[in-house]
Amino acid sequence: MIPQVVIALLLLLSSVNLLALDDCVEFLARCKELLDEKTSQSFMFPRPIYRNLAAQLSTGWTDCIYDKPGCMQASLQAVGIYQQTRPYRSVNQYFLFNNKTSLIIKGENAPQAKLRDVRAEWLLLPSDFSGVMTIKPEQKQGGLWLEYNQNIRKFIDHKFFDSWWFGIALPVQFVENDIKITQTFVLNPGPANGPADIIEAFNQGTWNYGKFNPNSMKKAGLAELMFKLGATFMDRDGFQIGYYNNFILPLAGGQDAAYIFSPFLGNNKHFGFGIGLHFQLPLNECTENNLFAFFFDIESIYLLRRKQLRTFDLRGRPWTRFLLMTRRDGTGNIPGVNVLTFPVHLYPFNLVDLSTGFRFKFNHFDLQIGYDLWAHGDEKVGLHALISDLQSSNFRDFGVQGNLPGQTATDTSTIDFLGPLDLGFRSLRISELDLQSGIARAAVTHRVHLATGAVVDMDCYTGFFGIGGFIEFPQQDTALANWGAWAKFGGSF
Repeated sequence: MIPQVVIALLLLLSSVNLLALDDCVEFLARCKELLDEKTSQSFMFPRPIYRNLAAQLSTGWTDCIYDKPGCMQASLQAVGIYQQTRPYRSVNQYFLFNNKTSLIIKGENAPQAKLRDVRAEWLLLPSDFSGVMTIKPEQKQGGLWLEYNQNIRKFIDHKFFDSWWFGIALPVQFVENDIKITQTFVLNPGPANGPADIIEAFNQGTWNYGKFNPNSMKKAGLAELMFKLGATFMDRDGFQIGYYNNFILPLAGGQDAAYIFSPFLGNNKHFGFGIGLHFQLPLNECTENNLFAFFFDIESIYLLRRKQLRTFDLRGRPWTRFLLMTRRDGTGNIPGVNVLTFPVHLYPFNLVDLSTGFRFKFNHFDLQIGYDLWAHGDEKVGLHALISDLQSSNFRDFGVQGNLPGQTATDTSTIDFLGPLDLGFRSLRISELDLQSGIARAAVTHRVHLATGAVVDMDCYTGFFGIGGFIEFPQQDTALANWGAWAKFGGSF
């Protein structure tokens, strides 16, 4: 069995991007950048609720996978999960800019106009307008994880298949996102033919993309279909070693680019494949009735490339997606989000889910306490495909608008400042795009969990039921802080 375990470990290591020794210096140099908070982003990839190894594997499910006493040699479980965000100091900075938790919006003629973060005229608000906007992104998720596991030797009587099994998992998911945009100290609201205030300005009907919805947005349905093929390397006296491959087929659509922080199900319409490993090491000698064990589970899923709509800023100028644009033919007042949103080929990341801790089993009672880690890297934009697509489109027919439609401003214009006018038409350039602003940034979350329940072993079947809960701590503002709980039941037969 040892060579099989070594092969499984090598396969797992090869599924992630490991650094060569001569890359260590570069890796260390990037550590500070990876730990920095990210701002002026238009897309986030929250953790799907069912991506939770602790909920899936706790309270006897691993026993039902690796030891099936029933005549069908099959196992089934249902896990109901709920989670919601809890207050976190900087998650709103992710969608704002310059690490700010609120933004001052003023027009050119407002009192102390220079003390502003956003120029009101870019939003078609009056030049004497002033106000303050804040956001507080919140999310609720609910889900039902259904999983079936079957030994292959039930159908194929051959020694080669004695340790092999296959599984099918079907997660049902509900997601509710609310960016909770609010406004305070609003003076001189706008005329009836334009946005009246900050909330209306960021939800204008002329904006096709990048809006801030003042209402919560919901989505529910079947998230994906997961197929598993695994093997049991060891299951004896409390020792357990298992390995599996999985393939993910998405069943739901992706995010709605019309709104920032729009909900989506599963992996945002990405296909995926990966592998997982399970270890359980008993720490006591007699494990027949009582078990005290250390467990370690890890799953790595690689998502495949897909084309999606994303909204970008201009390099070095956060929130420039909200500037007004003018067309080469003189057409003006074109929302920047309509120009700076386009389909891109996205190369996603590895999703790594790790759960480790201690398991206590006293007769039928089962208790588990552990630590979980979930992480992924930055998405990557297919640069060659992007250049080809934009060169063949009308992207270069637009420029940042000046004082009047038809005029274009220089590349000094920012979200709070109108730069001097160019003598001629100054078009946007592909090299100006900030490709980091429209992608899901690398995220790491840490969890502690506690699960308890009962496992009943009979001659022909094993049954279990249990409950559990967790609290989550994101490492930076690229992920949400959550708390949650689950309840489960199932068995083998």
